[in-house]
Amino acid sequence: NEANEEEDTVVEVGGHIGVHTLTIRENIGSQGELYVFEADPENYSLLNHNLSQNNFSDVFTYNKAVFDDREEIKIFRNEGNTGASSVKRDLENYYSISCIKLSEFLKGNSLDHIDLLKLDVEGAEYEIIRDVECCLDRIDQIVVELHSRDLSREQIKEIKEILSNQGDLKQIE
Repeated sequence: NEANEEEDTVVEVGGHIGVHTLTIRENIGSQGELYVFEADPENYSLLNHNLSQNNFSDVFTYNKAVFDDREEIKIFRNEGNTGASSVKRDLENYYSISCIKLSEFLKGNSLDHIDLLKLDVEGAEYEIIRDVECCLDRIDQIVVELHSRDLSREQIKEIKEILSNQGDLKQIE
């Protein structure tokens, strides 16, 4: 099921500055819902600016890190690539931001059905997939970029097992 029907619900974790967000919003139709999380405050500001410039005022954006049950987390900012900040890499420049568990967000917002969950979270994939394992039956499709430099082989294996238990797992190396 591609995200292009009139009432699709999409959750994007790691919205960066909105490049994919704009495309998703254009394709989910006027009745669709789009929820976007971006932890980096500068990226979040640009994300909202880009949405505004394209007259998309109906996208729900959150300046929070999606992670585990911690209240706050350090994000290490990669100054050379604003899309590569990470919870796992120990870079010199970091900031602290409040966290939210995706499973709690879905339940708290009565999101009983998600057409597409997109994860581009630079090393937080393991924690998020483990957290939403209880909710996978309500998610039609998941697109996740696994960052092998930030995850152990065991974590990648477990992520793939969790996802393959829910259906057809397609991989692009």
